[in-house]
Amino acid sequence: MTFMSWFGYTFISFGPSLAIFTMTIANDATQIIIMFSSAFFWLISLLFSSIIWLIPFSDLKLRLGISVALCVALQEIFRYLFYRLMDKADRGLLSITNSSTIIQSRQRKHKIAYVSGFGFGVMSGAFSVVNLLAIAAGPGTVGIKGNSDVFFLSSAVFTSVFILLNIFWSVIVFDGFDQRNWKKVIYVFVTHELVSLLTLLNVGDRPNYAASITTSCLVLVMTMLVALYTAGAFSSTSAKRKLTSDFVFHNIL
Repeated sequence: MTFMSWFGYTFISFGPSLAIFTMTIANDATQIIIMFSSAFFWLISLLFSSIIWLIPFSDLKLRLGISVALCVALQEIFRYLFYRLMDKADRGLLSITNSSTIIQSRQRKHKIAYVSGFGFGVMSGAFSVVNLLAIAAGPGTVGIKGNSDVFFLSSAVFTSVFILLNIFWSVIVFDGFDQRNWKKVIYVFVTHELVSLLTLLNVGDRPNYAASITTSCLVLVMTMLVALYTAGAFSSTSAKRKLTSDFVFHNIL
């Protein structure tokens, strides 16, 4: 029974990302390089985040809250640094597209953002849930001592949500940096902080999984719409319709 549960939690956590990788990234070596590079940047942000635990706190909840907020800030800083790296290396990444037109140039940048967000998300998800999946494989029964029996399920759902959010966040924030649209940058930072802090609702004797998961899924839907708008999904011009069909539906959906 625990082994069957492990399969379920694993595919809830990484099923969507596995499908995304197989269908949109695996057949392009350049995109795989970008994915691993962005995952490495997330690892560096995790390394710096570990320094926060050296700060003494008397209250555990205060430590968790401040740590989560600072970790998110560090992740966004390294997302920006990765954007700068990709921006400087953009000329060497022209092999992703076959044209140098303005429309194709924006499409290429959206692809870079999409793949880098995927790398960020998968590495974040792996570190957040891999230990839980090892425990879920058994032996044991979840909730047998009065604890919540949906802990592993909620953790798997949160992992999947964060992977998808990181993809959309990168598409939005990279375009925000390109266009100097600071509203998009602020939106990504605020929603990242919000969803991360929502996980604290699951800490304690009375975790509120319903509220945290429902709110996070609403943020996911809203962020997806913003990302689709950023990628040109709601544009009426024929040129941007081509951008939408080539990028949005093949790469995001």
